[in-house]
Amino acid sequence: EERSEDELGQLSLRLNRMAEQLQNLLQTRQELAALEERNRLARDLHDGVKQQVFAAAMQIGAARAMTEQDVGAAQRHLDEAEKLARQAQQELTAIIRELHPATLKSNGLAPAIKELVDEWSRLNRIRVETTISAEGRLPREIEQTVFRVIQEALSNIARHSQATQAEIELTFDRDSVSVLISDNGQGFDVHAVDSKSIGLRSMRERIEALGGDFYVESSLEQGTRLIVRCQIKEG
Repeated sequence: EERSEDELGQLSLRLNRMAEQLQNLLQTRQELAALEERNRLARDLHDGVKQQVFAAAMQIGAARAMTEQDVGAAQRHLDEAEKLARQAQQELTAIIRELHPATLKSNGLAPAIKELVDEWSRLNRIRVETTISAEGRLPREIEQTVFRVIQEALSNIARHSQATQAEIELTFDRDSVSVLISDNGQGFDVHAVDSKSIGLRSMRERIEALGGDFYVESSLEQGTRLIVRCQIKEG
């Protein structure tokens, strides 16, 4: 607290106002990050679980209508409904694990990525070749950011690429971190999609907030490559 009217006092007042503005900016950034996660979760629930539950309900309705007329057809509808219910359960389990990546907090980025990729590959039936070269732990914010970027990239591959295989290369040490994510699916026009895609924009903003670089390369013939590079600043 500085109430004097001399030059030092005025400087103190300006610094106090700057500190207050910085605190407001940090709070806004945290709120925006939370909003991004809620939007992604809502999209996952809408595009995946909600559609599967709706389809299962339709199958059950069809089975009920055929119970007396064609028992065999009714049974086939029930079998399909059961299959859809299991898929919805698996997706819900995956979403819950995404929201609480316990391995990331306790064991670090490399084990968390391996666990994420194994589960994603099993659920989506897309083969993933993972190469990780890691030394030690990264700052918490960087680990969380890289984890979320890889998570979002895998989600995009599952939804849009129609790929049969993907590749992840993760390299980091105390000075830098780099990520390469590629797939053999159908590519897209980067210039047309980049500004419209919430997922791509979210990944880019996360990396650029750390002072890193984010690149996307895509073509119909060679699939898509996502490249991340970030220097780690001490302190």
